Amino acid sequence: MNLLITPTKVVELAFQAPDYITPGAVHEATILAAEQKFIRPVFGPLYDAMTAAGAGGSGGSGGSGIAGVTGIAGIAGIAGVTGVTGVTGNPESQEGSANPTRISEVAGVAADPSEPIDPSAAEKYAAEKYATEKYAAGKYAAEKYAAEKYATEKYAAGKYAPFVEEFVAPPLALYVKVLMMPSLALQTGAAGVVEPAGKNIARTSDSRLTAAINRLRADAAALIRRAVEHVEANPDSFPEYDPRHNILNHVSTAGGVVLPKTRPCAS
Repeated sequence: MNLLITPTKVVELAFQAPDYITPGAVHEATILAAEQKFIRPVFGPLYDAMTAAGAGGSGGSGGSGIAGVTGIAGIAGIAGVTGVTGVTGNPESQEGSANPTRISEVAGVAADPSEPIDPSAAEKYAAEKYATEKYAAGKYAAEKYAAEKYATEKYAAGKYAPFVEEFVAPPLALYVKVLMMPSLALQTGAAGVVEPAGKNIARTSDSRLTAAINRLRADAAALIRRAVEHVEANPDSFPEYDPRHNILNHVSTAGGVVLPKTRPCAS
């Protein structure tokens, strides 16, 4: 499932101060629903191209994705890790654990200070400890890189990324907010669907909520028209776009009512 916007971007674009919400409250299913309800009917095959582009390349569903990191710590360069045992354990190596300070530290934690310490065992233990620490750091770096790479591939729109960023993401974020608004005043738990209550807060009236949603819809619709105008003014840059698939060319809305567009009668 490739999406055109991240939850973090939705919060950034649609929930400015004094609104407060965390990206975790923005579900991917809601983003997908907004895309299917408000974006795909407008852009048609172009929408499919924008979402399919994110699955291309070497990652995403068509490539290696998270598993694309060779081995657990196979990203050589992130933390200098070349494999699970990224340290040879060579006591003479500057990167190894034969550092006298490290050996003395290991020796200093002997169970019985009166017992003699085998220098070779101490060096081996230090080298293994160093290898473990380096492997752990490399594994963390690899997993972090893989997660970031996966996120980029999942949400990127390929060659249309700049267009999505400037023209599609703003209205899409508002449409996501439109879908979230009715449920923001409700909570679902063991007691069912409830309204949170507090000493200094009160749930808004249905009429005010409806007015706020209509205002968001109007703003989003204006931004969608801006995006369509950009696409239609640059047809060579968007070959997948077909105005015949644009729902806005077939219907119009007035006060939330969807009306078919009338065609002039032939004389």
